Amino acid sequence: MADPVTVSNMPFLEKLSGIWNYADWKFGVEMSLKDLGVWHAVVGYPVDDKTSEAEKMRNNMKAMSKITMSVQPSLYAEIRNAKDAAEVWRNLKAYENQGLSRRCDHRSLCNCRLENYPSMEHFTKDFMSIASDLRSAGKQVDKEFLVMFMLQGLPPKYKPLIMALQHSGAELTSDSVRAMCFAQ
Repeated sequence: MADPVTVSNMPFLEKLSGIWNYADWKFGVEMSLKDLGVWHAVVGYPVDDKTSEAEKMRNNMKAMSKITMSVQPSLYAEIRNAKDAAEVWRNLKAYENQGLSRRCDHRSLCNCRLENYPSMEHFTKDFMSIASDLRSAGKQVDKEFLVMFMLQGLPPKYKPLIMALQHSGAELTSDSVRAMCFAQ
């Protein structure tokens, strides 16, 4: 796992180390740059923007430094020669795993079984992490889909709970199923 980093004015983030943590890193850094008011240095300013050129340069330097400080030193070669924050961001996008193995990882949810985990907490945490990874890879993962596979991953001793949930008529979410499983 990559080392966490606290950059002044940025929350505690795990440094980018490669494709393994790119989605979470990207989200965290994007939100931090928006909070700092320098996100436009990465994505471009609106046509009618009134920001002075001097302020745009300061925002660019701040965004570049914040992004650079949030990656492992082993990745510096990818961004060392970038001319601006937008180029740094584009260069790091190479770590966004959109490959077939990531996009087809629905099977990970299908194979997620409680008996393979030391506790319900570990099972549900891993299950939700897989769902989050799928969303980060651009896959639609709807509530019914998650509930169906979460219930499928429970062992036979949960059959009464599963039947009760399926026949309750209530709208089921992964969070409500998790809560009911923890209550068992």
